[in-house]
Amino acid sequence: MRSREKELLIVYLLVDVFLLLFSLNIVHFFSTEKFNSGFLSLSHYILLTSSSWVFTYFVFSKKNIYLRDGFSNRTKRISFRVAVYLVVLVLFSILAGYQQFSTKLLAEQTVLFYVLELGVYFCVYKFLASRRKRGLNTIHTAIVGKGQAGEIVKNIILNNPDLGYKFEGFLDYPMEVDIHSNGGAMNLGIPGDVQNIFLKHSIQEIIVALPFKQHKHISNLVNVADKNGIRVKYLPEEFNNLKEYKNGRTVSALPLINAREIPLDEFTNRWLKRIFDIFVSLVAILFIFSWLFPIIAIIIKFQSKGPVFFTQERTGIFNRTFLCYKFRSMRVNNDANSKQATKGDSRITPIGRFMRKNNIDELPQFFNVLLGDMSVVGPRPHMLKHTEQYTEIVEHYMLRHYVKPGITGWAQVNGLRGETDENWKMEERVKFDREYIEKWNFLLDIKIVWLTIFGKGVRMNAF
Repeated sequence: MRSREKELLIVYLLVDVFLLLFSLNIVHFFSTEKFNSGFLSLSHYILLTSSSWVFTYFVFSKKNIYLRDGFSNRTKRISFRVAVYLVVLVLFSILAGYQQFSTKLLAEQTVLFYVLELGVYFCVYKFLASRRKRGLNTIHTAIVGKGQAGEIVKNIILNNPDLGYKFEGFLDYPMEVDIHSNGGAMNLGIPGDVQNIFLKHSIQEIIVALPFKQHKHISNLVNVADKNGIRVKYLPEEFNNLKEYKNGRTVSALPLINAREIPLDEFTNRWLKRIFDIFVSLVAILFIFSWLFPIIAIIIKFQSKGPVFFTQERTGIFNRTFLCYKFRSMRVNNDANSKQATKGDSRITPIGRFMRKNNIDELPQFFNVLLGDMSVVGPRPHMLKHTEQYTEIVEHYMLRHYVKPGITGWAQVNGLRGETDENWKMEERVKFDREYIEKWNFLLDIKIVWLTIFGKGVRMNAF
């Protein structure tokens, strides 16, 4: 639950500047005054309005970051900031010495910008409310320790829905039931029973809000969390003395220690990777899948009865289940969701053998990437039965679900692909997957894609 203030500041600013420039261009397009030689060009208006808004934004941004209250309060803050923007706009135009700005054009632009701001945030509130109600895009979180610090963290989660966390309850000694006023979440139980608690409540992250001297009592909890791929974060002991957090509304400097910090925890890294995913997926779909699909579909239907696509539930980020798409490479059978394909497998069709050899059967997964279930590069997703099986026998297996699964990965370009008929093969894959997760950078993704396409010496998980 790391603070997202800096990240959100940039995101909201980019959205605001886009709306600002959009409204300016619309008003300027329909304005008759732009043909009057006495007025300045559009570029001067862009410079003036953008600088005025950026100045206003950073002066009055602190109280306008988190979507933690009703839309009516958001409207009041937007109205106040736009009013301040008008004042700054006038002052900046005077300081710039520009006497040829159209007052009418600037007034119309401000009104349109104000309406667009309200409209966009109204849609955002509705969208977030809808998704939160359905439990989407939320991280199910439990807090260890029901003292003052635990209560403060609970209030922060409940009062800041934009953080994307859903408070499931407390893990504490002794076991007591506590129904709080917002949603009825209760004390989940004692840390010693965490395995059943994690499964029952689909816990994805735990926050330890206990004094350091009590951490030794939760060693089993941390071990079980690691085994299940659940993130563990610690609240520093000095947090108890920070009075500014007690209202549950100040989160700009919330100190949480991530037990397993990874590069993709950073907002900018995640968005860089996401932009790359969308770009590569669109290129693959438009220039490869579009013409190859009808050919493959006809051959699949000609060689065996059944659908063109094979869909299977697999484990994704935060242990979430998603439907993974592939071209069907086997005859329809009852063992597809439990039995791996083996060398010389009689279930595989002739076209299926060709697709598997050249990894063409994976092409539909670019749609998974566009949907956000997968990434172009990441640990390969496994069927649910294998996730359950290898969780018990491969140490740190579930840590690979800290990131989105990929079409290709670091393990695959290092020759680790195909059937995992022996445990050591999966252990090696997990080792490379963990190395990728812990050392991720954008150039590493580029390298893996390059090796996937042009690598020599080994067969890799190609496009």
